[in-house]
Amino acid sequence: PSPGLLFYEELEGETLRHIESSSRVFPSLIKKIALALCSLHSLPLPQIPSLISIYNRETVFLKRLGFRAKETIPSLHAFIVFTIQVIFRAQRNFAKRSPCIVHNDFQASNIIITPEKHIGIIDFSLSGKGSPVCDIANFLVHLRVMLGRELPQKRIGELQELFLKTYLAQGEEEEKRRGLEELPFWQARSALDIIVITAQMLHETDPHRGRIINNL
Repeated sequence: PSPGLLFYEELEGETLRHIESSSRVFPSLIKKIALALCSLHSLPLPQIPSLISIYNRETVFLKRLGFRAKETIPSLHAFIVFTIQVIFRAQRNFAKRSPCIVHNDFQASNIIITPEKHIGIIDFSLSGKGSPVCDIANFLVHLRVMLGRELPQKRIGELQELFLKTYLAQGEEEEKRRGLEELPFWQARSALDIIVITAQMLHETDPHRGRIINNL
């Protein structure tokens, strides 16, 4: 197999996106997901030179996001590219920490809940070496977007706090808390990505609405 590819057996179940957020089991699933992510981040890094560093993906990410913005909301293209550049510059100023394996697209659609309520993580096509905070931030942002119309903001905040608390309780909590200084920057990156992708979907399905967004 090609270096950097991760193969896994097919999992039965449904994604977190299809689980009823008001169900009793939802908070316990959030805790299990935090533990699963912690386990992923604790795996020893394979000695494979081609395992891409997430920090080195700045150019790829900028090109992808910039292209989408230019196609769908050209009026905001320059602003979005500038904002992403600011985020990455800030991240480079953080103290270098030991990298770990990160998923880099850790969100509800890539989390499988089996009938036995076990957690499975799928789609490692963007995985590589990087800061674990990028996965934490991406999950938190997507969780708020996913639940925004289903639950009160206070309840969503409680679920986010439960996820963070569970994750931080595993291993070196103090070191992990220091790493959370990166959290706002990774959250900003995830939020911008969602905004541009949503605009692209609107543009493709309803060009008229796409033009309205572009004129905002």
